[in-house]
Amino acid sequence: MQSHPASHLAMLELPRAAAEMAMIPPAMPLLFSMPRGDGHPVLVIPGFLGRDIHTSVIRQYLRIQGYKTFGWSLGRNLGIYKAGGLDALMARLDEVQDASGARKVSLIGWSLGGVFARRMAEAAPHKVRQVISLGSPIGNENYLPTSVPSTAIYSRSDGVVPPHFAQEPETATTENIEVLSSHSGLVFNPHVLYLLSQKLSMPESEWKKSQRPS
Repeated sequence: MQSHPASHLAMLELPRAAAEMAMIPPAMPLLFSMPRGDGHPVLVIPGFLGRDIHTSVIRQYLRIQGYKTFGWSLGRNLGIYKAGGLDALMARLDEVQDASGARKVSLIGWSLGGVFARRMAEAAPHKVRQVISLGSPIGNENYLPTSVPSTAIYSRSDGVVPPHFAQEPETATTENIEVLSSHSGLVFNPHVLYLLSQKLSMPESEWKKSQRPS
């Protein structure tokens, strides 16, 4: 089992991501036909070296769908300690809750951001509605269990995080969903946006594993 992605996948990351972004306009009729959200807060955390601007497509789409979306507001993601540690992440979670009438927050984390999201859910499961990671290195020895319902979205053609690292053990409240995507494209891939809308629209007490779209 490879611990690193194939070199050709890493080299093709940027052109593949550009192609995925170009797929958004033709996918818009499907994306905007998804069930409307219930207005609950969604906090989106960027990957390593990423900023909130890199998750803007996700936040804009989900905002249009009826959710109250938030960036992490901690600048460039240079690691948990550069961000101020877990305390800074939990303070941001509290800010989002305070701005949303104390409702539980859904966490979406891209790459390293998904690891942060799981640490937040572990620390305060009573504040988190669900966790969704996008190409995050959570598997094997890095696996972070949480009592909060969680979804790991991964790609076998990810040019940064090998797919076996981006998956978690399947339980009644965890699932792994494969998409065709580059690592960089996970934040605007139409299939990913579809899945995010599908997961977030589930009533809080009725989380279930997703139907796989063709």
